[in-house]
Amino acid sequence: MGYDLHITRKEDWSDEEPNKDISLEEWLAYIHSAGSELELSDASWVKVPGSETESQVAPGFCKWTAHPSDERPYFDYFRGSISTKNPDDPTTRKMLSMASQLNAKVQGDDGEVYGLSADNEIVYRHIEVANTNKRKKAWWEFW
Repeated sequence: MGYDLHITRKEDWSDEEPNKDISLEEWLAYIHSAGSELELSDASWVKVPGSETESQVAPGFCKWTAHPSDERPYFDYFRGSISTKNPDDPTTRKMLSMASQLNAKVQGDDGEVYGLSADNEIVYRHIEVANTNKRKKAWWEFW
């Protein structure tokens, strides 16, 4: 299990608001405009316990080849948003840059929205639920 960040135009990344989707065409155009910085792949590889490695077709799946270390974080397009798992600071900064160019925002699994402070530090804030003063509940807070 991990923690995902999402580039989205939706109020909450998990909402079903097709009119606020980042289209696959927009995302592919962005990937192609990035040159060799983003490497497009037609599949992601999933290790299934007790079997050989299998691939899963994932249009819009790409790796960030320009990460400052030897890592190759991925960005996965799914249902109108772009996501990655357990991003480090450089990957979060890259997502903030991509979101800006896609007229979107970066949001965590629990609804917090990420940005940069005046000091260029990564910060986040929780989204308030409409018409209440309560923070949106985390995915695991079911009561």
